[in-house]
Amino acid sequence: FRSWKSSLRKATMAAGSAEVPWIGSPDVLLRAFGFAEIFEYLICLDDIERRSTGLDLADVLGLIASLQEEKRCRVVGILNTDALEGTDRDVFARYKEKVFGCEITFDPSPAECAQIAFGDSAPW
Repeated sequence: FRSWKSSLRKATMAAGSAEVPWIGSPDVLLRAFGFAEIFEYLICLDDIERRSTGLDLADVLGLIASLQEEKRCRVVGILNTDALEGTDRDVFARYKEKVFGCEITFDPSPAECAQIAFGDSAPW
């Protein structure tokens, strides 16, 4: 399997900007085959709130739902919900329960942060 993935990666890079009649760039086709191989993976998406401006949060949540339902993947979404603004805040509030099975809030106090960073040997 690894050699197949390596060959796919090399073929994708070699295809570059070549064009195939009626198909277009073989890069798109090769990447689609790569996505087809994703099945029962653990996928972590970090900093979702800082995604590209051209990528809607609804599309990201749709991809997560698709990976879970169709590809039987486990997906961990890591994001700062306080940084979501406007439409993104509304979209996340609307779909989070449908997309994510649970939500864990990480909100340590300053003392807990110091404990995490320095352990029992505080430098002060």
